[in-house]
Amino acid sequence: MVIKRYKMKTIKILGYTYTINTTSKKKVEGFSGRADCSRHILYISPLICEEEKISTLIHEILEALKVHLDLQISHHKIILLENGIYTILKDNGIDISKLLRNKKRAKNRKRLHNNRKIHNI
Repeated sequence: MVIKRYKMKTIKILGYTYTINTTSKKKVEGFSGRADCSRHILYISPLICEEEKISTLIHEILEALKVHLDLQISHHKIILLENGIYTILKDNGIDISKLLRNKKRAKNRKRLHNNRKIHNI
């Protein structure tokens, strides 16, 4: 039996290692993404297109920076920064979409009875 597991991508933000979770629909219900700064997880909705995922990742990174640096900036300004950074990356051919792709790890698991050798006498 082959069991597929996903190794979540991570990103370091100010020394904190954040997991980028692109598989959880429940954690982002009604939103494109969410930053859980206490657990160091960035949730990105699996239901949005690739470009929106990249933009949302930038937004959630900015939200994490806001928390860890105790920045007093409005959500509107975070959206403006997100759009500016996204445009800079896109215009200069810098692809960060690799951070959103989880690697598949397949493990072969054989059941005990499949491992037994049958001896014919």
